[in-house]
Amino acid sequence: MVEKKQKIEEKKTEVKEDKKINLVASIKGLNLVVSTKYAVDICNLIRYKEPEIMIKYLEEVLKKKKAIPMKGEYPHRKGMMSGRYPEKASKQFITLLKNLIANASFKGMDTHNLYISEAFANKGERFHRRGRSGMGKKAKRTHVIIKAMEKGKK
Repeated sequence: MVEKKQKIEEKKTEVKEDKKINLVASIKGLNLVVSTKYAVDICNLIRYKEPEIMIKYLEEVLKKKKAIPMKGEYPHRKGMMSGRYPEKASKQFITLLKNLIANASFKGMDTHNLYISEAFANKGERFHRRGRSGMGKKAKRTHVIIKAMEKGKK
């Protein structure tokens, strides 16, 4: 009986190894005044890329040096099949990406070793704005969610 008690005590002293925690920095842009179509195309562009590089790319879009690749009936642009220069959406995404980098540094992540793991845009609220006509106009909004992780951790 004494031997059984000793075995039980030995089992209690064993320490379990800590599991590695994958840190994820995320940002939500809710009800942004941006075209959902442009937001989806920008999300497709920035997914699985580094946020700092994408900020520089979007600043080039604002200067109309580079275009956002888009599907549909858009004219050809330099270096791609078709694209546009969505200025309003690019400004919103630049602020979102800067906030994403700030969130990552606050969580103690290496900001130079980040990549965007998830990026998607959905339709936001649709509500009527009052106007002269009885119907008014529908105001369109977009929800954008972006998540980033460190490279090498999946």
